[in-house]
Amino acid sequence: MIALTVNGERRELEGPIRLTAFLESVGVDPRYVAVARNGDVLPREQWPDTTLQDGDVLEVVRMVGGGTSVRGLVESCRHAVCRIVCHDHGSVGSGFFVRPGGIVVTCNHVVSTEDLTPEGLVEISYSQDIEISSAAGTFRGRIAHSVDDVEPYFYDFAILAVDVGSHAHLEIGDYAAIHPGDDVLVLGYPLGVEELTATRGMVAARHRSPSHMNQLMYLDMLRVDAAINVGNSGGPLLDYNGRVVGVVTLRLGSIKRRIDSLRQALQQAPDQPFYRDMLDLFEMGNAFMNPGLGEAVSIRYVQEKLPQLGL
Repeated sequence: MIALTVNGERRELEGPIRLTAFLESVGVDPRYVAVARNGDVLPREQWPDTTLQDGDVLEVVRMVGGGTSVRGLVESCRHAVCRIVCHDHGSVGSGFFVRPGGIVVTCNHVVSTEDLTPEGLVEISYSQDIEISSAAGTFRGRIAHSVDDVEPYFYDFAILAVDVGSHAHLEIGDYAAIHPGDDVLVLGYPLGVEELTATRGMVAARHRSPSHMNQLMYLDMLRVDAAINVGNSGGPLLDYNGRVVGVVTLRLGSIKRRIDSLRQALQQAPDQPFYRDMLDLFEMGNAFMNPGLGEAVSIRYVQEKLPQLGL
């Protein structure tokens, strides 16, 4: 048994280990980090021959700042991200492939609507006309989980199936390994654009809060300062190893749910042009004038559901 100090934290290992093997064991992509051992920066060419011993002190630093590493990260992940349009519901969002056989993850609220029954119960209606577009083409999507399963609704995720032989996909990361201050990347299709858009930032907070879908349920979430806007919902929140740690779900300060309530109320009222003009103004302000902080739901809920579906 040996003990290392890694970025100020003590780690115990079964015995001496090669540096490259250690980085792989903790889920770090060596392409995007620099390493110092006992105060000396290690040249990359020495990594395969460096064996970590008891008492070693390591500093592992991710390289950021818009250089080749960030560009490479975007390029390596972009083909697995998709745009989702539900033609029957009129909703647009983002998603990402998590299996090469055509399994896509997005937000539940991108592919469903909710209404109140006369008895006061919430009724969820899933889209029957889902279009999924990626760099590989345009496909029809369908809900892969049971429409009666309440977990996707409460945790705001949906798993879709696409008939495609093989497709680029993203690896699922470890939500528990992400902490405030870590760099993250958001990929998606905000504000109605048809070009994949990347924004970056850092984790502002990791927290457990009432679900925005149902206040009685609590979610593990990440708050980030990367730009998140309407249309980013369902896209991946990536760590700097290119692994998904969260599903982008909402923007703090958004008034979308209040706008939806107002729209439903207007459907029951006589035609009032003034109020409809106000609704259009609120929608424009919510889309373009209220950036706020963003939130992503932990990827672990999806990670736990996939094996249950045999995926």
